[in-house]
Amino acid sequence: MLTLIWLVVFVVVAIAIWADWNSMFSGVVRRALPEALQVDEYDRYIWSVALGIVIATLAVNPISTLTTLILLAIIGFIVRALLRFAMKFVH
Repeated sequence: MLTLIWLVVFVVVAIAIWADWNSMFSGVVRRALPEALQVDEYDRYIWSVALGIVIATLAVNPISTLTTLILLAIIGFIVRALLRFAMKFVH
């Protein structure tokens, strides 16, 4: 049953993002990504699928998803702190 709910949420979100790409999402993606990572003709497909997966997983299993996001944020802060510490010795 959860798989069916996940698939329905994924399809709805992916189609909604794909349909409203030019009016809403393309500007956000272009501002968020550096120019080297922007691929104009495939952004719509890649981002609609990626956001569909994330939102469907968040809808079906929110605690696990939020725990993973919090853990990734903590790891990111630790890596950033270590890089700053290492850069003090380089300069």
